[in-house]
Amino acid sequence: MEKNGPKSDYLQCLKFSLFRRGDKRAVLSSDRNMYLDPELESALTKIERRHITLGIFLAGFCIVVLGTFYLAGSHAATWAAMAWIVVDLLIINPVIYMKMCPRPLRDHMKHVDLMDEEEKAFHDEKTNNNESTDRLMKKYRPIEERNEDEEGS
Repeated sequence: MEKNGPKSDYLQCLKFSLFRRGDKRAVLSSDRNMYLDPELESALTKIERRHITLGIFLAGFCIVVLGTFYLAGSHAATWAAMAWIVVDLLIINPVIYMKMCPRPLRDHMKHVDLMDEEEKAFHDEKTNNNESTDRLMKKYRPIEERNEDEEGS
């Protein structure tokens, strides 16, 4: 099997679509040791922040279920719903990731041990920085900091 072939890209996009979710760090142990370059990281973030896959899933689900229910009844609509979920998870979502991510994917991914200094600095910053926590900490600062700010004013 080719390392950078379309099959490898599809399998990696399938893995991204099933296991990569927002602020959650490395759900799979194999992802903990992978560095994604800024271009790939921004493409993945764009997909997740815009909720593209969720929008397509919901629109397709409504069309399939309501259309099947109207044409064939509730029993057929149940089977159509299950079929849509499987098709969406295994075909549609990975294709969306493949269209939006730079290819070949393996050129944009490196093992942590094989990184140069610039990539290592970016990776360390990315793994040590949690945007959600930072946003919450700015909004709800500890009481000591609030008291210091009030006294200084």
